[in-house]
Amino acid sequence: MERALDETLGASRVSESFDHTLVGDRVLLRVHLTEAARHAHTLLYEAIVDLLRKRGIAGATVLRALMGFGRRRFVHGPMNEISSISMPIVIECVDDADRIAAVLPEIDALLDRGLVTLERARVIVYRDHESAPRAQGVGGKQMGESARMPRDSDLVGAATAHVHGLKGERTLMRIHIGENDKHEGQPLYAAIVELLRERHYAGATVFRGVLGFGAHARVHRAKLLQLSSDLPIVIECVETEERVAAILPDLDRMIGGGLVTLERVRVIMYRPD
Repeated sequence: MERALDETLGASRVSESFDHTLVGDRVLLRVHLTEAARHAHTLLYEAIVDLLRKRGIAGATVLRALMGFGRRRFVHGPMNEISSISMPIVIECVDDADRIAAVLPEIDALLDRGLVTLERARVIVYRDHESAPRAQGVGGKQMGESARMPRDSDLVGAATAHVHGLKGERTLMRIHIGENDKHEGQPLYAAIVELLRERHYAGATVFRGVLGFGAHARVHRAKLLQLSSDLPIVIECVETEERVAAILPDLDRMIGGGLVTLERVRVIMYRPD
């Protein structure tokens, strides 16, 4: 796994000591498994989240899918009563390369089956609710400036020079906040989605996690008899680099505590309603 990490980062591997400011070019680790998978006497995804927390990883979020299938091509979904208790689970965490590399062997030892991926991600906001001064971005830059993603030559070709609409090389913005976060009396995630809609962005999707922890390593989990447990919320939006940069100052004023990352993606299909 460590070799895979080196290949993912290439020459841009982060080597500086980690101080949990986290802002800058980091690594996004995703672990794909099933909800029912177990390790010893506990659920595997809970064991992995506990491992990440103990190893000092900056935070982690567990997302539960609605449907999916793996190598065995068995479909897990609500239409199948047996498989519905073992839905696909994705664990996500963002940290520097050295910390991710250090925890990979332990994750490898826990997984009997599953999928682990590594991606580059640029963190432009990382703060808790108690932070007084708000982060200015990478190396003191304003958030809009830090939104400019480094480009790989193999991702930029003549074919994308004449595309129309959203197709081509774009930026995926992911906003990690808490379900209980508010903005002017309404849920923060709803306020952010409304802001993006009012500015005519291409679209946005909100995911509700089932387990996670953040800057203070407090674990939040879904409980059957509890209406609200401040579960993790992830908002995703794909747009042009310029439009993502333009909205960042507004998001900066709205978000009290959370994590905002940018990833480079290539849109190959976009068919608006």
